[in-house]
Amino acid sequence: MNLKENLMKFKVSQWSYDAKQHHLHRPVEKYFSDKEEQQKRIEEEMLRERKKEKSIEEQKVQELKKVLEMIKDEKTKIKICLLCKRKFGSIQQQKNHEKFSEMHQKKLKTVL
Repeated sequence: MNLKENLMKFKVSQWSYDAKQHHLHRPVEKYFSDKEEQQKRIEEEMLRERKKEKSIEEQKVQELKKVLEMIKDEKTKIKICLLCKRKFGSIQQQKNHEKFSEMHQKKLKTVL
Protein backbone atom coordinates (compact mmCIF):
# COMPACT_ATOMS: atom_id res chain seq x y z
CA MET A 1 0.00 0.00 0.00
CA ASN A 2 2.77 2.30 0.88
CA LEU A 3 4.38 1.64 -2.47
CA LYS A 4 1.17 2.52 -4.36
CA GLU A 5 0.79 5.75 -2.42
CA ASN A 6 4.36 6.70 -3.16
CA LEU A 7 3.87 5.87 -6.82
CA MET A 8 0.69 8.00 -6.96
CA LYS A 9 2.44 10.91 -5.28
CA PHE A 10 5.29 10.58 -7.74
CA LYS A 11 2.90 10.59 -10.73
CA VAL A 12 1.04 13.65 -9.40
CA SER A 13 4.23 15.50 -8.67
CA GLN A 14 5.64 14.49 -12.09
CA TRP A 15 2.44 15.67 -13.80
CA SER A 16 2.51 19.04 -12.05
CA TYR A 17 6.20 19.42 -12.92
CA ASP A 18 5.49 18.62 -16.59
CA ALA A 19 2.59 21.06 -16.65
CA LYS A 20 4.76 23.83 -15.26
CA GLN A 21 7.31 23.18 -17.96
CA HIS A 22 4.74 23.23 -20.76
CA HIS A 23 4.93 26.38 -22.93
CA LEU A 24 1.22 27.18 -22.47
CA HIS A 25 1.38 26.96 -18.72
CA ARG A 26 1.87 30.35 -17.11
CA PRO A 27 1.52 31.49 -13.56
CA VAL A 28 -1.45 33.73 -12.86
CA GLU A 29 0.76 36.79 -12.40
CA LYS A 30 2.40 36.23 -15.75
CA TYR A 31 -0.94 35.65 -17.46
CA PHE A 32 -2.40 38.92 -16.19
CA SER A 33 0.77 40.87 -16.83
CA ASP A 34 0.64 39.67 -20.46
CA LYS A 35 -2.96 40.84 -20.69
CA GLU A 36 -2.02 44.23 -19.23
CA GLU A 37 0.84 44.60 -21.71
CA GLN A 38 -1.48 43.68 -24.55
CA GLN A 39 -4.04 46.23 -23.35
CA LYS A 40 -1.32 48.91 -23.12
CA ARG A 41 -0.21 48.14 -26.69
CA ILE A 42 -3.79 48.45 -27.92
CA GLU A 43 -4.23 51.78 -26.10
CA GLU A 44 -0.95 53.09 -27.54
CA GLU A 45 -2.06 52.13 -31.05
CA MET A 46 -5.36 53.92 -30.53
CA LEU A 47 -3.51 57.02 -29.33
CA ARG A 48 -1.26 56.95 -32.40
CA GLU A 49 -4.32 56.68 -34.66
CA ARG A 50 -5.99 59.64 -32.91
CA LYS A 51 -2.82 61.70 -33.32
CA LYS A 52 -2.73 60.84 -37.03
CA GLU A 53 -6.38 61.84 -37.40
CA LYS A 54 -5.73 65.11 -35.57
CA SER A 55 -2.74 65.88 -37.73
CA ILE A 56 -4.79 65.20 -40.86
CA GLU A 57 -7.56 67.48 -39.55
CA GLU A 58 -5.01 70.17 -38.74
CA GLN A 59 -3.60 69.92 -42.26
CA LYS A 60 -7.08 70.32 -43.72
CA VAL A 61 -7.73 73.34 -41.50
CA GLN A 62 -4.44 74.90 -42.60
CA GLU A 63 -5.32 74.32 -46.25
CA LEU A 64 -8.74 75.92 -45.73
CA LYS A 65 -7.12 78.92 -44.05
CA LYS A 66 -4.78 79.32 -47.02
CA VAL A 67 -7.73 79.17 -49.41
CA LEU A 68 -9.59 81.80 -47.37
CA GLU A 69 -6.54 84.07 -47.44
CA MET A 70 -6.29 83.62 -51.20
CA ILE A 71 -9.98 84.53 -51.56
CA LYS A 72 -9.48 87.64 -49.41
CA ASP A 73 -6.47 88.63 -51.49
CA GLU A 74 -8.44 88.21 -54.71
CA LYS A 75 -11.32 90.28 -53.33
CA THR A 76 -8.95 93.12 -52.56
CA LYS A 77 -7.55 92.92 -56.10
CA ILE A 78 -10.92 93.70 -57.66
CA LYS A 79 -10.75 97.27 -58.97
CA ILE A 80 -14.19 97.65 -60.53
CA CYS A 81 -17.13 99.83 -59.56
CA LEU A 82 -20.10 97.63 -60.40
CA LEU A 83 -22.51 100.49 -59.98
CA CYS A 84 -20.79 102.75 -62.52
CA LYS A 85 -19.32 99.89 -64.54
CA ARG A 86 -15.84 101.39 -64.46
CA LYS A 87 -12.47 99.74 -64.02
CA PHE A 88 -9.64 101.33 -62.02
CA GLY A 89 -5.86 100.94 -61.92
CA SER A 90 -5.66 100.60 -58.13
CA ILE A 91 -7.87 100.09 -55.13
CA GLN A 92 -7.09 103.60 -53.91
CA GLN A 93 -8.46 105.04 -57.17
CA GLN A 94 -11.60 102.95 -56.74
CA LYS A 95 -12.08 104.19 -53.16
CA ASN A 96 -11.58 107.80 -54.25
CA HIS A 97 -14.15 107.26 -56.99
CA GLU A 98 -16.68 105.91 -54.49
CA LYS A 99 -16.10 108.86 -52.12
CA PHE A 100 -15.79 111.81 -54.50
CA SER A 101 -17.35 110.94 -57.85
CA GLU A 102 -20.60 112.78 -58.64
CA MET A 103 -21.58 110.10 -61.14
CA HIS A 104 -21.20 107.40 -58.47
CA GLN A 105 -23.22 109.45 -55.95
CA LYS A 106 -26.07 110.04 -58.47
CA LYS A 107 -26.25 106.35 -59.38
CA LEU A 108 -26.15 105.40 -55.72
CA LYS A 109 -29.15 107.68 -55.00
CA THR A 110 -31.12 106.22 -57.90
CA VAL A 111 -30.48 102.67 -56.71
CA LEU A 112 -31.49 103.43 -53.13
